Amino acid sequence: MASSTSRASGPPSRPRNATVATAWVRAARAAAGLPVLRKDFTVDPLQLHEARAAGADAILLIVAALPDDALLADLVALATELGLGALVEADDEAGVERALVAGARIVGVTNRNLRDFGEDLSTGTRLAGLIPPGVVAVAESAIRSVDDARAMAEAGFSAVLVGEQLVRSADPEAAVTALAAVRYRTARGPGGVPPIMAARAAKGDDRCAT
Repeated sequence: MASSTSRASGPPSRPRNATVATAWVRAARAAAGLPVLRKDFTVDPLQLHEARAAGADAILLIVAALPDDALLADLVALATELGLGALVEADDEAGVERALVAGARIVGVTNRNLRDFGEDLSTGTRLAGLIPPGVVAVAESAIRSVDDARAMAEAGFSAVLVGEQLVRSADPEAAVTALAAVRYRTARGPGGVPPIMAARAAKGDDRCAT
């Protein structure tokens, strides 16, 4: 994840074996020394405890994978209690509303349709305005270039979550540097929100914006 002031790593910890998933998080922490997002299909409180024990700084909650509003809210609250940032991901208007009602302080909008897996950056452009000031807005998926990241920043996002572009890049370090150089918004205006402050944002700490 990149903003104009910071970076974070997000290993996709999706294997069914929780021990392997935990090992990936620990490896990312040791290799990069950056804040780590456990990017998984999180559906059980136990996974948050595993993430915290492994050294993760934040977890991903996919609204579409959590149809129970009470469970979604409970997971957001537990993340805050454990000192984890909760990136709550939505792919439509109803999802953004559910994330906000659940108490999310970091809302991600994926540009991938979770029903047919098509990608469209206009999804982010359309939904960005639904995320209120004071909530960190993250654009996800279909971001293939600095121009794409800039378009998301202009739509009002605080940061971008990028995976495939970096995996395919001949120079991932340069690609991250270029993405981080884009001027993203803060929760209160132009600038950048560092992902390193995700846990603070989840706790309601105003220091999440610099």
